[in-house]
Amino acid sequence: MSEWRGDTTYRFVNLEHTWPNCRLTGIESDGGVLRLAHVPSRAAMLPTQLEDATDLVGPSRIGVASDGTVYVADPKSHRVVRIDPCTDAAEPLRCIAGPGSEIGELRAPRAVAVGPRDSLYVADTGNARVQVFDRRTGQVRAMIGGGDGGSTDATLRAPVDVALDSAGNVYVVDAATNVGGVREPGRVLKFDRRGRLVPSFWATMHASAPHPTSPVSAVIVPASGGGDALLVLDDAAAAAMAFTLDGAPDPATTAQWDGIGDRVISPGTAVHHDGVIYVSDAATARVLVFDANGAFLGVVRDLPSDAAGLAVDGQGRLIVQLRDGGIAQLGGNSFVETGVMVTGPFQHEPGPHNWFVAHCAATIPPNTHVQIFTCTEEVFAPGPLSPIDVAGKIAFGVDSANASSPTPVGRWRACPVDALDVVLLNEPEKFVWIAIALIGDGQATPTVTQIRLDDDATSWLDHLPTLYRRDDDTRDFLERALAIYKGEMDVAEAHLDDLLRNMDPWSAADTPDGEGSWLLWLAGWLAFPIAESWTEGQRRAATASAFALEATRGTAESLADLIALYSGAAVRITEPSGSHPVWALGTSSRLGVETMLPLADPHGTVLDTVAELDRSHLLDVRHEGAPPFAAMANRFCVEAFAADFATEASRRELVRVIEAEKPAHTTYHLCLLEAAMRVGAQARLGIDAIVAGPGGVCLTPSGVVLDDRSVLTDPHRSLPRGVVGRSARVGIGAAVT
Repeated sequence: MSEWRGDTTYRFVNLEHTWPNCRLTGIESDGGVLRLAHVPSRAAMLPTQLEDATDLVGPSRIGVASDGTVYVADPKSHRVVRIDPCTDAAEPLRCIAGPGSEIGELRAPRAVAVGPRDSLYVADTGNARVQVFDRRTGQVRAMIGGGDGGSTDATLRAPVDVALDSAGNVYVVDAATNVGGVREPGRVLKFDRRGRLVPSFWATMHASAPHPTSPVSAVIVPASGGGDALLVLDDAAAAAMAFTLDGAPDPATTAQWDGIGDRVISPGTAVHHDGVIYVSDAATARVLVFDANGAFLGVVRDLPSDAAGLAVDGQGRLIVQLRDGGIAQLGGNSFVETGVMVTGPFQHEPGPHNWFVAHCAATIPPNTHVQIFTCTEEVFAPGPLSPIDVAGKIAFGVDSANASSPTPVGRWRACPVDALDVVLLNEPEKFVWIAIALIGDGQATPTVTQIRLDDDATSWLDHLPTLYRRDDDTRDFLERALAIYKGEMDVAEAHLDDLLRNMDPWSAADTPDGEGSWLLWLAGWLAFPIAESWTEGQRRAATASAFALEATRGTAESLADLIALYSGAAVRITEPSGSHPVWALGTSSRLGVETMLPLADPHGTVLDTVAELDRSHLLDVRHEGAPPFAAMANRFCVEAFAADFATEASRRELVRVIEAEKPAHTTYHLCLLEAAMRVGAQARLGIDAIVAGPGGVCLTPSGVVLDDRSVLTDPHRSLPRGVVGRSARVGIGAAVT
């Protein structure tokens, strides 16, 4: 129960992402976000060699090893089939044949369970025993149920399921039989890790009331009080009964899983995985899903045939043995179609209040809906039943949203579908209950992050003339109507209170997906794009520096800074015109530094002195006095190490940043520096070349000529030989000394 204290006029339902005092049915909480529960779907059929099992009566069980290998009992062919986890190839298990009653032979096996030390437990139903095989070799390790020192209590009649606890004990479900008109009730027997009967287990279970008379499946589940419990599904009672591992009744755990009996007509195989229980229902040919609290989540979708056996593999995928002989593997990202959350009661002292306002923070994708329900109670109680019935429809007795009069105490009232801010139109009372229904189409789910209840003693009606409060009906209507707008204004006022904080990039609200992100909004003001891959710290630092970067935008320094910001790599930007200083008489004309005296008449050009062949040309008279470096103006080169941009995506991002940030009238050349030195092309000291120490090869016209027959190596060292031009990569396949 939650209650307001002091001057508090509101109450949040989601506290520290935990949603306390909430009953969830068909809804799961992921980090404090409520959404419809996941259920397996999108079945993929595995290739098998199983026979058609449509004549199989009752459930079966699939075994899954820790390495993902699947073992399936094939009752019609009297064998066990192994499905490889990597190739999905199916093959019969070696050394096991049937039909037969000899050791290692099977007759109509019904269940397979994987135990410790590579043990494979097979319920050999037709031979009334459980055989234990080595799953690696197929050899028989032990036999269970053939009698224990002549004791008939240890003799099995029709074993149909096997369960193992963490200590290695084996629990065998021995189904009810009818031989010669005599019906023998079913039972559950316990054997220790050595295969010896534990007589006290069934004696204790049989003495309890109720106890299983027609058990069909058993599964180890977490007990409500801690430890493990054995959950037994009984077909005669259509219920789930929980017992301790000593056979004593466990009422608390039984109550936890009451929902199975409420939903399943003819229970079949049950399998537990990660707090979720899957149960097959032979009567409706469905597989139902229940969460760790026993709440019904939904029905497994897209099953192509009736389910006979269940298992969950190491990746959390549901494996279903079908009665038509197939094996379905279900995964996907589907959801149940209806879920409901009930929370309360909320109390405000003293006494009843005329109105409350509920605000729900939710996201509603297409084809999904959210609906709020409200109820008031006079006394503290466990709470009303869910306003949604077992079929996912609004339950009988719930007032519609269009009801003209206030809803009586103790009855749910529906609010308009997808209305996230509602006034409680219930008769005022001391306690308030809230329910939220999430509705989807199986492929998408709405989400709810918070619910806030307001009970403000002040009202906007106090600011209106007395004329509007002259009778109770007028006052009640206006008070409730104005409460909705007041709630909206409260949200706006909260935004204003946070305005200064949200205008600072170091404290502004930020979300990775950008939904409601003030930081992204600030960056948009400066037309500064935020990269999706940035961390929160990078987003804040980039936005904080955006204004300063704008002041130098268009310069080489700014472009280099932006490339480093988006890529994390440093680049070098050079302008060819900047490497050829222009001199002018009277300004910069130091002889021998910026200027030189020609070797011939300055009115002409002299070959090999002031002019070079193929590198000089005569200007036309029309171009006399033209700037000597005009061809290199408005050009620049971006030099980056190729190792910093190894992927095609990173190079495309580099080009995008350059194109977006360079001045429009300029052109550029992108040079990616590889790990190689090429004289005349790529050999700049301090950038991509270094000067070695004494020794080595001297490249002179009269010295050594490097070609594809030359080897760069030291004759005194055992180094791999590299041929220049083929395999001599400096630093990898060759060493320059």
